[in-house]
Amino acid sequence: MSDEKLVDLRHGYPERQCFRTLQVFECDICKALTNLAWRPFKGVPRVHALCPLAEEKWHYIIREKMEWLGERAHPATYAKALRKEIKKLKKGARKKARNNLAGDPDLTQCRPVVKTGGSLRIFTDPSKFRLF
Repeated sequence: MSDEKLVDLRHGYPERQCFRTLQVFECDICKALTNLAWRPFKGVPRVHALCPLAEEKWHYIIREKMEWLGERAHPATYAKALRKEIKKLKKGARKKARNNLAGDPDLTQCRPVVKTGGSLRIFTDPSKFRLF
């Protein structure tokens, strides 16, 4: 059990931009857990969380294939083969997943991560986090 104060998002958001939450966020690609979150702008009533492994190449490949499957029409046999490939890649990714949890989070309050990759950088140390 850690002495770090965790923010309960059911009771509002802190003023600081980067913080640890009581709630846990789960990546839909690799199932890694994190409770590191941030507010994109002061006064915005929403929180973002990023998968701790979003910058890994294999993570990007899986995300890209999932997006490609969802945004284009494919022949049924090709779509089936692509879904099978994504499922196999995800299974391997779960073995590589590393959690980024601090404090004593409530694992029963699990939400999906907002970002599973993209142009955002991962900051595992909140003291080094700068949005701009």
